[in-house]
Amino acid sequence: MEFFYAVGPEIVHYLKGLGHSIFLDLKLHDIPNTVKSAMSVLGTFGVDMVTVHAAWWCRDDARSQGSSW
Repeated sequence: MEFFYAVGPEIVHYLKGLGHSIFLDLKLHDIPNTVKSAMSVLGTFGVDMVTVHAAWWCRDDARSQGSSW
């Protein structure tokens, strides 16, 4: 998380260009719409995994909106 904030998303694009898998451990935890928006942006980076910290009600809300988690 610290490295991503210090260097920015360019590092993700660079590492993906080298063929590496990316686990972006940003520990997203906020109101569901904010996390959804952040995930939409992160999805454009081509990362392979991202951490999302969610309360049960966030999970249930995401499922009701069609998410598989």
